[in-house]
Amino acid sequence: MFAQAAFGNEGRVFLGLSAESHSGNVAQMPTAFDKAFRQVKDLVAIFKANETFYLSPQFSEAQTRKDFIDKLFIALGWDVNHQSLSNEAIAFAN
Repeated sequence: MFAQAAFGNEGRVFLGLSAESHSGNVAQMPTAFDKAFRQVKDLVAIFKANETFYLSPQFSEAQTRKDFIDKLFIALGWDVNHQSLSNEAIAFAN
């Protein structure tokens, strides 16, 4: 691992950390897109592994929302559980 510093226009120092792999290529930290893509890919794999059950009448619409739909929107960055604002705060702001 090594540190690299760069100076911005206003004299600010920006510090970045990198890790090198054995092949000499610099490994990059996963981006928000990479994290979301992995989470959605995992949801798809879970669904495909149990598709027959998830499409059956035994798997309810409410369970579908909890197990897949909410998790999809959370992976995409939505505040599904209103952790940053409550419904009261939203109503008050309007």
